[in-house]
Amino acid sequence: MDTLKILLAATVALLIGALAVAYKDGGPEKDTSKSEIAELKLEFEKLRMERDTLEQQRKLQALQDAAAKSAAAAPAPAPAPSAAENAALQEQIAKLEADKAKAERNAETANNEAAFVGGQVLEHRDGEMRRARMIKDALPMARIKEWVDDPQAGSFGVIEVLQEASV
Repeated sequence: MDTLKILLAATVALLIGALAVAYKDGGPEKDTSKSEIAELKLEFEKLRMERDTLEQQRKLQALQDAAAKSAAAAPAPAPAPSAAENAALQEQIAKLEADKAKAERNAETANNEAAFVGGQVLEHRDGEMRRARMIKDALPMARIKEWVDDPQAGSFGVIEVLQEASV
């Protein structure tokens, strides 16, 4: 306990000493003059203007390059594909579409499995959630067909039996 108090006192003393030294030096405002700040701002504005000019020149050069490429590479008319090439391309398209559908089914199955496993983990931790799922998944045995409020006999419900073997 005494060692802890000594360490706390030493820490506080060091912090107070550091604070005193910082105030003695005058802080960062004393070191920089207003003229230096103005010079730095002026230089910053010059650099910003140069950057904007270079950016505009770069965009102009890119546009000129794109125009030169499009003029130089005028599209030549492509030869018409033959019937055999068309059939091969159609076959490739059908195969790719089948692969895409299979991949989508696999992804959906993986998502469903991940959700199921995540639900199992949650149910393992939370018994009430497990009970709620069991009630939700249970098959109904009967359904209330009508609810009657009779003043002489009292309130009662008329049920319809859905699974006679279970009742």
